Amino acid sequence: MEESIFEIMERTGLVDRVLVWLAIGIPVALGLAYRVVRHREAVRRHRHHWIQAFIAGPLLLLLWKVFNAVADHWGLDSVLGLFVNVAIFGVVTALMIALNYFLYVKFAEKPPPSGADME
Repeated sequence: MEESIFEIMERTGLVDRVLVWLAIGIPVALGLAYRVVRHREAVRRHRHHWIQAFIAGPLLLLLWKVFNAVADHWGLDSVLGLFVNVAIFGVVTALMIALNYFLYVKFAEKPPPSGADME
């Protein structure tokens, strides 16, 4: 009997390799792109998005590893395993939202000082 595409991907570890390359490639590509366009006003205004995108590749790999560990421990058919994964992904989502807010506040454009240093 022929293998399905999912069995081939699992046997070869394709998903793991792709996610490792993304975890390495996304930060490198974003670092190079930021170096080229960092002088633009729109880039400075959206630095918090750049930082979150920089984190996204390694975070995706980490979440994949955690998902697999939970699935290996409780099985894919377990409701408890599903709830554990939902809780983990929910906590990570809440942390990313909090990080977005913190970075937005930190990098928000401050108005120039009012006349004190303008002499």
